Amino acid sequence: MKKISSFFQSAVPENKQLKQELAEDNVDIIETSQTTISEQTCLGDVDIDSDNDLPSCWTLEQKIDFCRRYEWLYVRRKKLGCTVCRKVGTLGVEAKMGMKISKEWTDGEVSCYGDEKKKQQNSLRKKILLHKESAGHQTAVVRSVFIINELFESLIFL
Repeated sequence: MKKISSFFQSAVPENKQLKQELAEDNVDIIETSQTTISEQTCLGDVDIDSDNDLPSCWTLEQKIDFCRRYEWLYVRRKKLGCTVCRKVGTLGVEAKMGMKISKEWTDGEVSCYGDEKKKQQNSLRKKILLHKESAGHQTAVVRSVFIINELFESLIFL
């Protein structure tokens, strides 16, 4: 029978797929400017002239503005999502009691509510702010930076 202490001393298994995805994204970040990255993350594969991908209460300018302010934000099929939370997936050992990554943000299923445009815009702003300040998102950001650093260190020492 193993002792409990041996469990905590064993190495954490590495998620090679996550590291590979983050490495591919970081190569793009190194090669392009910050503004371009924000727009690419925000716009994805959608034509800039196409308004059918925007949330119903946003204009294209608002979409670009929010994606510049929140680099982790992406818009797809009129809904919002978080690229950091999507790539990290689960918090694993880093999760504290009651902390989790929102499935709605991971899957890009965050939508607005309200019957008026102003209420819909307020609901999206509130959801973005709450997600940004959530413990799960902040831990995911720290974890993704840690994984990126590990990846670069492993590439340097190859």
